[in-house]
Amino acid sequence: RHDVATQLQAALLLLQPWTQHDSPYMRRFAIEITRPRGVWCPHLPELKAHPERAVPLLDAVMRDEHRYVQKSCGNWLNDAAKSQALWVQEYCQHWQQASPNANTAYIIRRGLRSLR
Repeated sequence: RHDVATQLQAALLLLQPWTQHDSPYMRRFAIEITRPRGVWCPHLPELKAHPERAVPLLDAVMRDEHRYVQKSCGNWLNDAAKSQALWVQEYCQHWQQASPNANTAYIIRRGLRSLR
C-alpha cells in the first residue's frame, strides 16, 4: 500500500491488467489496494482528491459478474464519495447510461449508499 501511495501512477498502470484476470480475487485486489480510504490501511490522499485517476481500473470492472468484485468496486466509489461526492454521482450517471445492467446497477447502489 505504501508503494501504491508513493508511486500512484506507476501502480495504476501495473494494476490495469489485473482487472482483466480470470480470478475474481485478483480483479478485486486491483480495486481494493487503490481504495481512497482503506479500512485497515492508510488512506491515499491523491485518490481522495482526484478519484478520476483510477477510472481505467474502475471502468474495467463496471460489468463484473462476481459479487466479490462488485462489492469492492462499490466500496471504492463510496470511499471516494466522502470527499468527491459530485464526481462520484456524475461518474455513476455515466455508468448507468453506458452499461444499464444488473451488475453495474448493484455497484452504483453500493457506491452511492452514503449519499442517499
